[in-house]
Amino acid sequence: NVPGVQIALLNAHTQNAFNNGSVLVRGGAAWETAQLIDGHALPLNAAGRFVSSSWDGSFFRDVEITKGPGAITPVVSNAINGTVNYRLREPAPRLQGRFSELYDGWGGLSTEAYLSGPLSKKLGFVVAFGAQGSNGYNGGTSYENFLPGANYRIDGRAIAASPYKPGSYPAYIINPLPFGSTTLESHGAKVIGAYGEHTGLARLRYRLGEATDATVTAFANAFGAQYAQPYSVATTFAPGTAYGAGPGPAAGSTNANLFLNYPRYDWRGNFQLYELDLRTRHKNDTRLARYYTMTYTDELAIPSDAPDLSFTAPFQLWGTASVCPVGVAVVGGKCGTAMIDPTVTVFHGETVRLTTPNVAFSGFEVDKLRGGSLEWDRTFGPHTATLSVDETVQGSFLSYLQALNAKLVRTAYYPAGTSFATTSVLARLQLNPSDRLFVGPALYYNVYSWRTSPDGGTTWQVASLTHLDPRLTVTYRPSADSSLRFAAGASIAPPYVSALANGTPAAHLFGNGGSLGPIYFTNSANPNLRAETAFGYDAGADVRLRDRQTILSVDVYRTTVSNQIFTQYLPSGTYDDGTNGTHPFYLITPANIARARDDGVELSIRRNPPRGFGFVIQGSVQRSFPYDLPASLYGLPGQPPNANLTIVPNMNFQRGVGLGGGTPYSQGYAELSVRGAKGSFASLGATFVGRNNTYAAPAFIVLNGTIRFSPAKNVSVQFAGDNLTNYNAGYPTPFFGSYALNTNLVTITGKQMVVPAQVQGPRTIRTSVSYAL
Repeated sequence: NVPGVQIALLNAHTQNAFNNGSVLVRGGAAWETAQLIDGHALPLNAAGRFVSSSWDGSFFRDVEITKGPGAITPVVSNAINGTVNYRLREPAPRLQGRFSELYDGWGGLSTEAYLSGPLSKKLGFVVAFGAQGSNGYNGGTSYENFLPGANYRIDGRAIAASPYKPGSYPAYIINPLPFGSTTLESHGAKVIGAYGEHTGLARLRYRLGEATDATVTAFANAFGAQYAQPYSVATTFAPGTAYGAGPGPAAGSTNANLFLNYPRYDWRGNFQLYELDLRTRHKNDTRLARYYTMTYTDELAIPSDAPDLSFTAPFQLWGTASVCPVGVAVVGGKCGTAMIDPTVTVFHGETVRLTTPNVAFSGFEVDKLRGGSLEWDRTFGPHTATLSVDETVQGSFLSYLQALNAKLVRTAYYPAGTSFATTSVLARLQLNPSDRLFVGPALYYNVYSWRTSPDGGTTWQVASLTHLDPRLTVTYRPSADSSLRFAAGASIAPPYVSALANGTPAAHLFGNGGSLGPIYFTNSANPNLRAETAFGYDAGADVRLRDRQTILSVDVYRTTVSNQIFTQYLPSGTYDDGTNGTHPFYLITPANIARARDDGVELSIRRNPPRGFGFVIQGSVQRSFPYDLPASLYGLPGQPPNANLTIVPNMNFQRGVGLGGGTPYSQGYAELSVRGAKGSFASLGATFVGRNNTYAAPAFIVLNGTIRFSPAKNVSVQFAGDNLTNYNAGYPTPFFGSYALNTNLVTITGKQMVVPAQVQGPRTIRTSVSYAL
């Protein structure tokens, strides 16, 4: 737990180790945190984020998180609130290595191995391999569920009217959708949480001369996961008088789960990096030339072999349902064009073939990035001057196909040829006027260009912009045990590609619009979207206390963002697809509609002696909120607010507003530890997550613990436990994303909106055994 840093998980209502997550710094969105590997940019996906969830940490010698405008890197694009830099392992001067295996308590196994050292006086190497796989804690678990709508089929008979009925709700709730009653329960759906990955690294460094090195790197990661996306909700089982007193659950309150009758999601991804690095030193000069290429592919599918793109599976049913004869379609709640009344059918645990219509989905994305950099460093006395040029070109292709009225309809698309290029020129001084003072002025000149198509590749548009980003870092050391820090600077986050290019046909998709209720919608890009720009300040201090083991750090920061990107709902009349009835139609598009501010205070006290007792107390309080919001954000002039209601001025961003996660008002971590002989270690820690968090849960505390010892030379055994108290926020179904009256978001109307909570995951004990050379 790092103050001011959080992992925003998407779709984490069924936790999975590879859950689509992004590192967020100081309340920023995913595209407002620069993601680097060995100091150069990573490819961003359609949503403007890079997902590193499947990466194995053993392949990195460090993960550097720089908060605020103080990063000293060749590029600062997207670094509005900070920078995350993954540094791969380097060849070691002496032979070293490690082999380890980890068991997660849910049938999972993780294997890691690396070896590094010299092959000769001129050649050094590092090779590493890792693999892991698990069924996950929810794998194969059966839960209750109810049918969310009409037109599902029971042994070929279409359900004429939805078994779900709205109920009564507290007056302060704006969207009553999650609560109500159902006449039908079904058992048999399985929650799938299986996943696996393998990673490899090879790096060779050859000394061409006394002061010249060439380094070649290959790094690859491939993963696959299967998972469901259910939500739990407290509801009432009300089968009606026809149900009688037969076997099965009685009428009354129950926990139901939405969407469990969908088939699994199949998710596969692949990342590849190849890099050539040439570095030479001559007198006071160091020169670096680097070329790299990266490819990231992402595939997501909901399988369906049926001609009508449905999914059929066996279920046990209890309750009642109004159904039509086999092969007769539902028309206006009746059966067929003859408008025959449906038949009320009673179920007491019979196993049926349950068909979910229009489930098929296929998504495929490829992002290829190539780039190069030239850097020249000259030292003069205690000072260093740097001039560098870094250029990247990312080409992207994306296609989403979704079942709609038994046909696959393209819902998102940008064709091959879509590209985004960045050129960054850096001039920087690192000045040391005295042993106590460091001054680092820097100027970044950034050039961006896009090539996009609004119509799927028929015509192309080219746009560009430039931006100057000055930065200044100052460090003063009053003594050997203290330092004062100050950083200020500008930054920019250019629009991500899918916000600018989406050559999608005008597909009218049907779904839940939150406070809007049932809606039809079309996702649309905005080729006129402007880049976010920001200016930030950071002041901090570090003090080593008299015991020489305890370090106190504090930071205060403020960042102001202009042209904040949000998702806007534009009313565009009504629509009727012939199946779901007439409802409002919205165009969903990104827009620059506000300014935002990120303020906070971060504190850390750490004692980490080589032997004996240590502790960590760290945390932060932060604000991350929009302001100067236009009235048009909430709907048309003269009409009541009807969209974007959870974007509230001067209140921290909440989960679900398009930024990737809510910003908690406070967060913290405390730990007690003890170190002994032969690397033995034990700790007990507590993570505090404040309200307005990405889980949409009230403030909570989760405990963790670690015990590590060495039973033999070079052998280490570790037991690590997460969520030791089995915390689950009191949701209806443990460790399962849930709708509940304590998972609310505040809206601009003063009412509250219920959203599904994300899960922390149950108590998990991981056992690992390592052998080091």
